[in-house]
Amino acid sequence: MIDMRVNIPESFEIACLATVALPLGLRRVLTSVAVLLPAQAWLTPYATVQNLLSGWMSVLAWAQRLFVVLPWGTALNAVAAARLT
Repeated sequence: MIDMRVNIPESFEIACLATVALPLGLRRVLTSVAVLLPAQAWLTPYATVQNLLSGWMSVLAWAQRLFVVLPWGTALNAVAAARLT
C-alpha cells in the first residue's frame, strides 16, 4: 500500500494562520485607536471587501483595493516563495 500523506512543513501552517491573524490583528489595532480609523480602508482587506460587496466602487475604492492587494496578496506570497528557495 502506498502512503499518500504529504508532509507539510510547520512554516506552511504558520503562514496559513498569519494570513488570517495579521489582517485581523491590524484591523483590531486600527479600530481601537480613533486617529488610525481612516487608515483601515487602506491597510486591511476587510474594509475594502465591504466596498466591493456593496457594489459601490469609485476610483478611490479601486485605488484602496489595489493598495491592499499589494501587501496582502503579493508581498506575503513573495515572502513564502523566498523561504522555499
